[in-house]
Amino acid sequence: MSKPVVTIIGHACIDHNTIDGTKYEKWGSSAMYIAKYYLAHFGIKSHIISSYGKDFSKYANDFIFTEGPSGNRTLLYENIVTNGHRVQYCRYSDCSSPVPLSEEVISLLQRTDILIVAPQISNYSAAYISDIMSHLSDNNLKVLLPQGFMRHINDDDKIEKREFSEAESILPYFDAVIASDEDYDNILNLAEEWAEHKAGSSIVITQAERGATIFHKGEIKQIPTTPLPFDKIKNPVGSGDMFSAQFTISLHDKLHPHDAVHEANKTTAQALLAEPLA
Repeated sequence: MSKPVVTIIGHACIDHNTIDGTKYEKWGSSAMYIAKYYLAHFGIKSHIISSYGKDFSKYANDFIFTEGPSGNRTLLYENIVTNGHRVQYCRYSDCSSPVPLSEEVISLLQRTDILIVAPQISNYSAAYISDIMSHLSDNNLKVLLPQGFMRHINDDDKIEKREFSEAESILPYFDAVIASDEDYDNILNLAEEWAEHKAGSSIVITQAERGATIFHKGEIKQIPTTPLPFDKIKNPVGSGDMFSAQFTISLHDKLHPHDAVHEANKTTAQALLAEPLA
């Protein structure tokens, strides 16, 4: 069986991570982690539609981008994790504009089997999403990770919560939506509202050690996971993106959404216990 064509539309970024006092720099963002997961576990070479700068050149060859560098700077996230609690800052947000839909990008979208839209910041308009969708075939799988839409960058570059005001216009395009209970207050109530925007779609809210809650065809189901001892967790950064990657590929393989969440829960546990993806 041929491998699916996976296209990820998101923001490339550089992560400056400090985890319990240990500092390091690497590539970052949902698009990067999902692409790495698919390559490592399924041999799928994902295509990434994202702008980035020359400072990302040392990482760019590890991924398949539709564009070359568009400037000097790349979106930069500073993640400070202490005892499992994360504080985030975002720098150079003005250097990560949406990629124009060139002939090459349109051709890729027309061939796409799985589309994942995973913004890191809220600069994808409803009109931009609509334009993307107009070039897709009718039988592909479309998944949204709306985290970036729920982020506001304040004057000190610190990430704050933002209302996903575009939800009613954007959600109907997608077959599944995956978010975290850390993204927004009372997000389970919000997810119930989201589920009304498109009948038959799946809304998944991840809840760390409590597993995940899924809204599917009018049913709400909490799917537990096995909590991990804190001292066994090697790196929490990117584990949620690997959950999303596994859930998506399981849906593509025709698993029921509830079973897809079970598979994704197992993947997340393995990611938390493993060394970071290179």
